[in-house]
Amino acid sequence: MEFLKLEDENLFLKDLGKLLLDSYFTERSYEIRFYNDHIQEIGDKMIIKTDSAVYIPLTNSLMEKAKDYLRIDVLVSEGTKNRVPPAQFHLKRRKDLTIRLVGIVH
Repeated sequence: MEFLKLEDENLFLKDLGKLLLDSYFTERSYEIRFYNDHIQEIGDKMIIKTDSAVYIPLTNSLMEKAKDYLRIDVLVSEGTKNRVPPAQFHLKRRKDLTIRLVGIVH
């Protein structure tokens, strides 16, 4: 999963592995989990089935639960197999309430 942009309190990602390496006919799903800076899971996980683009809404309530530091894990699955370890996207909400990407772990 690759970071595309952070806009209007949404995180936009793209699965370049699907685009570059796999057949377009292979169905993939994306399991999204949310964690605070103490690695405690917060919020409900999301399962997204899409071609390769994923957008994740960064709601005010989610950022409040995260105490302004949010880690998002994205696990890509193909059928019943998990293909790779989850990608992690680390976000921080500033005092002016803007959200910034502060780290990516693949």
